Amino acid sequence: MDDLDLQIIQILRKDGRIPYNHIARKVGLSDGSVRRRIENLIADDVIQIVAVPNPMVVGYPIVARLDIEVDLTHLAEIAKALANMEQISYVAYCVASFQLTAEVLARSVEDLRRIAFHDVSQLPGVRSLQVTPISKIIKRTYAADY
Repeated sequence: MDDLDLQIIQILRKDGRIPYNHIARKVGLSDGSVRRRIENLIADDVIQIVAVPNPMVVGYPIVARLDIEVDLTHLAEIAKALANMEQISYVAYCVASFQLTAEVLARSVEDLRRIAFHDVSQLPGVRSLQVTPISKIIKRTYAADY
């Protein structure tokens, strides 16, 4: 990855739908070079170009964070199980009193209760689970500069 790739990424972060020829003009490359670079960035898992809906608007009015303390011998398998759950949108390892955090999207309080206390807490190796319902998302963006 070089400076041109970083420039392309910054442009895509502002608008993932921008045509390749517009990107090419901005960075001084041909359309084909931009297309190949973007295909490589996607193939190398550097970027994803996807629509990111607001879950609270598209049928998942309940959003919660799960902080999960686990037996470390089961850490990877629990993380994988969480990542495979349809209503879990985010999973990450943590260096805290808990080892995993996840975001769950639920259609109702009953749905959240089932996911947290049946699907997640019953996984082998889960020691404890803290559920934090999110009352309102203030900022959810993937376009911030860094």
